[in-house]
Amino acid sequence: MIYIDDTDTQWSLGQTVRLTFNNNVNLTSRNVRIFTDASGRLNTGDYGKTIANITGSELSTRPIIELICTEQGILNFVYDIIK
Repeated sequence: MIYIDDTDTQWSLGQTVRLTFNNNVNLTSRNVRIFTDASGRLNTGDYGKTIANITGSELSTRPIIELICTEQGILNFVYDIIK
């Protein structure tokens, strides 16, 4: 699980965050879930918004993942696996 702390900022339409890994990861049998809304603005609790659920089989050993905000008010995102 990855938690993105957005306490000091608000996501805006088209805003992109890129996740990279310095070391090799072996995630073939696990999913990577990414959460945001650290302060619970959407009334779903702290980090209550899942913005991506990526299966390990989609990822390389050193993935680069881009998360793009498509709807800022409700924190909808799409993701793209660059590598």
